[in-house]
Amino acid sequence: MMKSLFIPQNLLAKFWNETLNPVVADIYFPRKLTEGFSWGKMESDFSGEIFLNEVRMPQPLKSLFFLAREKVWGHPPPVAREAAKPKKIIIGAKSCDLRSLPILDFVFREGDFEDPLYIDNRKNSLIISSDCDTFLETCFCPLLDINPFAFEGFDLNLSKASEGFIIDIGSTKGEAFVELRGEYFRKASDEELQQREANRKKVLKELRGSLEAKGFLFKKSFKELVGENYNSDLWEEIALTCVECGGCNFVCPTCHCFLLSDAKREEFIRLRNWDACQYPAFGRVAGGANPRKRRTQRFRNRFDKKFVFFQDVLGMDACTGCGRCIDACLGKIDIREVFKKLKQLISAEVRSSGESTK
Repeated sequence: MMKSLFIPQNLLAKFWNETLNPVVADIYFPRKLTEGFSWGKMESDFSGEIFLNEVRMPQPLKSLFFLAREKVWGHPPPVAREAAKPKKIIIGAKSCDLRSLPILDFVFREGDFEDPLYIDNRKNSLIISSDCDTFLETCFCPLLDINPFAFEGFDLNLSKASEGFIIDIGSTKGEAFVELRGEYFRKASDEELQQREANRKKVLKELRGSLEAKGFLFKKSFKELVGENYNSDLWEEIALTCVECGGCNFVCPTCHCFLLSDAKREEFIRLRNWDACQYPAFGRVAGGANPRKRRTQRFRNRFDKKFVFFQDVLGMDACTGCGRCIDACLGKIDIREVFKKLKQLISAEVRSSGESTK
């Protein structure tokens, strides 16, 4: 059973300020903006309160492990081996962020090739997640059987309860972090745990109710909806407003495609940059051939990869229901509406088939 502790609200700010040292670790936390939050990096002179974000950040968690641009090689090589990457403490990740990590781990840590840069970033990090206290209009994590609160994937998780926070310990790293600072915590009471449970049920019920009211609850899995409609003309219709900007790829917590480029500065370096499967040249190979030359093919392939390929090889969708792609899309494409149309198409075909057999 997971160990749950409690920290009073009036001690939380003191806990952050006395235990987080930006000199010995890179600390990323929810920076409060005029509207919402964004990942911020703590500076050495930080002396303010850390607000726990009510909903997920606009930027995906992957941006702290799989960097948008990163040096992977240089020549001439340094005389001495580069120092180990600094430790990272990440505060405020959400359940949908954590759900992306098994996908990224599968890509960068398993198989024939292991990415040392990603592995170092993961190994040297401490993730302190927190529950969603509300939701955005674009959130749809329950459609993928994901809750707006986490049970795994974190080192520590914070949940509001009574006049403070319950802290769940999810790893040996998290336990070691808390044990060094035991004076701030006590065991969570049954009443506090019950209140946390009531808070969670309320948010989940409201989110599911919002999705149901818009017709976004589907009996078929996303894999079935994509697979049964793979050859449908509907993909071309839906892709009409796509401007091939790649925004959906860059904000997606599980998208992981990249390209390599060389540059000469003080040395010759090779950079790894995020790439986007919606770009026209993404699939182009030597000689100029392009197996996905048409926009519709690239648009459909993104769904096939996320909901069919990863179900086949990993048993899970490469989508976390965070809704970032909906927020970022210049063409106003809503992934939930795409599945709604796929569902309606299947229903229409079933009705037509039934009428033809009468």
